[in-house]
Amino acid sequence: MIKTMGMIFIIVAGAYAGHRASLSLTRRVTQLENIITFLRLMATQLRYTMPALDVLLEELSDTTAAAHIIFPGKCLELMKQGHAFPEAWKEALDIAETELSLKKTDMLPLYELGERLGSTDVEGQLAIFSLADKKIGQSLAAAREERKRNGSLYRTLGLLTGVFIVLVTF
Repeated sequence: MIKTMGMIFIIVAGAYAGHRASLSLTRRVTQLENIITFLRLMATQLRYTMPALDVLLEELSDTTAAAHIIFPGKCLELMKQGHAFPEAWKEALDIAETELSLKKTDMLPLYELGERLGSTDVEGQLAIFSLADKKIGQSLAAAREERKRNGSLYRTLGLLTGVFIVLVTF
């Protein structure tokens, strides 16, 4: 009885590990979608109201997209503490990078955006947003493909690993 329960536990643990690995792929896709939504909201607000960057972040920090990607709120906090926008943006991204399921290549356009934003006129800033949108859109397409290709593989591999361990051990 205990042996059977142990076998089931090992198989379930393997399946769970595969499921967790698969979830990280889904989280990456969702986070990239939220980043694109947030950047498009920023660009739209900038186009029509031309607020200062801190006001812009304040207005958009309550959106669902901002809540799920962490760094806009962190950036706003740092700006309220007296940090300049580029420095606050970079630091917020550094903090968020450890909590998000994104790759370095996904984060690079965001770092570039923070370096350039606020340094040109409105049309220049909109062009910067457009470029970041395209680059992150490419990352999103790659993430969707990776999720499609590897998601079920990770789940199956986790389950089969559990079964293999049971067969070898018992």
